[in-house]
Amino acid sequence: MRAGVRLRAALWRQRQRRGGAGAAQFAAVHKVFGASNVAKMLSRVPVALRRDAASTVCYEAQARIADPVYGCVGTILALQHQVALVQAELSIAQTELLNRRLALATVHPAYSVASPTSQMVNCSSLSQAVDLVDTEPKCFPPPLLPSQQQREQEQERGSPTDVFAYNIPGK
Repeated sequence: MRAGVRLRAALWRQRQRRGGAGAAQFAAVHKVFGASNVAKMLSRVPVALRRDAASTVCYEAQARIADPVYGCVGTILALQHQVALVQAELSIAQTELLNRRLALATVHPAYSVASPTSQMVNCSSLSQAVDLVDTEPKCFPPPLLPSQQQREQEQERGSPTDVFAYNIPGK
């Protein structure tokens, strides 16, 4: 097969696949808005933005059919809720990271991120007479900061953190 024939065949298959979806989209738009109303709306939109406007109208029509009360606003509200939850998780993670860095800096000030490298201990200057194999490690967990203590107490009591208290639209 020649390249031109293959290209035409591929374009034909693509039009056939899109034909069913295009008909369903047109039916949804016609049912919700009316074809003449959409044609008037799209005629007022600049040519460069018509494709985006048409796809937006199709999406809104399909969303209205799926959810007659909210339409695409329901999707927007659900996405805003997800964003609020993820922002809350991010805030908790950032606070926890800051608390751990602070705890590490207070336990090991010579190795803190904020200290310059000149303050770090040079291991090569240590005496060769020190036998580190026989020494017993002294590992203590870093002290809990107030926010960590509160979270642990809530978990012990069985009351989960209220993740829905953050930025809920309409409250």
